[in-house]
Amino acid sequence: MADATAAPKFVDSPRPDPLYRWFTPVPQNWLALVVRGGDLVRVIHGVKDWYVDENFHFQPNKDGKEEIFSITRTALGLEFVGVPKLQGLHRYKFSWNKYWRTADGVELAPQAHEAEYIVFTPFDSQYPLVFSGIEVSAKDKNSDDEEALIPIGITVTIRIRMRRPEVALMTNTDWLGGVVTPSILRAIKNFVGEETYDSMVRGSKGGVEKKFRAYIKGQDVGTEILRDGGVEVIEISITDIKPNPEFEKALVDLAVAQRDAQKTITTAEAQKKATILKAEGEKRAAELQGEGEAAAIIAKAQADAERIRLTTLLVAGRAGGDASMIEKWRSISSSNITTMLEAGAQGGILIGPDGKPLKN
Repeated sequence: MADATAAPKFVDSPRPDPLYRWFTPVPQNWLALVVRGGDLVRVIHGVKDWYVDENFHFQPNKDGKEEIFSITRTALGLEFVGVPKLQGLHRYKFSWNKYWRTADGVELAPQAHEAEYIVFTPFDSQYPLVFSGIEVSAKDKNSDDEEALIPIGITVTIRIRMRRPEVALMTNTDWLGGVVTPSILRAIKNFVGEETYDSMVRGSKGGVEKKFRAYIKGQDVGTEILRDGGVEVIEISITDIKPNPEFEKALVDLAVAQRDAQKTITTAEAQKKATILKAEGEKRAAELQGEGEAAAIIAKAQADAERIRLTTLLVAGRAGGDASMIEKWRSISSSNITTMLEAGAQGGILIGPDGKPLKN
């Protein structure tokens, strides 16, 4: 943020400037009150395009109206204050928040500024307001789940304009803490009451900001603040939303548990499929093994049958076509393989070259 002495349009906070008892310089965009016996007699300022009316209210100087000012201010750049002990500059005690640079000097963080006596006040200024414990619903609007309220932190930056300095600097000097802050807090709570945790924390920052500005404009928060605090709210913006750390941890734990549960289910499904495939493979292997053994048995039986047939024909040929031998072959060939094997094993159909049965 720019230093106040550089006369920026917006400054973080009011602060005292060097002053003299009879005359004082007036920094651009700053103002001070000249009082006599506790009564306001004049507002001195260095605000361009604005003038102070008879009620000590700042008004836009649209018509180029000129205020009465002293020759000394024109010639020397000083404003006449008055005769000491008769009239002088008003002092008031004020406390506020300010954006301070963090230890590493990279970010600006809102921190409380200790109260001090103020003489010069900025016409336009900005202040961060930090609100913690703003409860927002964790329930989805379309869900039937039981509603749970989760506290979050919200930081807003307000830009204000000192439109009625007598009210703000003399009547209600705690205008920031006693008027502005409570009014903004009520508006934030009402706005958040229409939102959910996800829409505030997970939603687009630009989207939340746009909705909040529209809500503030519709509620006309500035009218109450101007009336009771003497300042005009130029702008209110949400600069930071802090999630609830405990709720975020619970969400992470839930996500991890769901992931682990899904992993367990996936592993079980994979094991189930592997078991089924293994069982089917073993079953098929057994079937193939059985088919192979059967094929081997059949092949052996066919080979034995063929050997028997050839032997029988050979013997039958040597026997001169003995009708009994031919009949014996027909009987063998018409029987099943098992019978043939059993018969062969018993030696009942095996005959030698002389036409006689072979002995076992």
